[in-house]
Amino acid sequence: MQTMTTAESKEVLAQAVDKLPAEQVAELVDFAKSLCARNANQPARKQRILGAYEGKITILPEFFDPLPNDILDAFEGKID
Repeated sequence: MQTMTTAESKEVLAQAVDKLPAEQVAELVDFAKSLCARNANQPARKQRILGAYEGKITILPEFFDPLPNDILDAFEGKID
């Protein structure tokens, strides 16, 4: 996976859009507008309170044990 800054990713996106035909740019703009409109209608999320569940849940020590190799391989994409 490649890592880049926000500024670099904006530049890569701008270059990709510049290469598109006008019809596809118009479709892309329409799609972006539809996403903005859909998200604008959603209510703002409530701020989460840090520590709200303190003392209400218990994480057992086994949670911190190393994962079995087959599960670890699956997370790392080594299993088909």
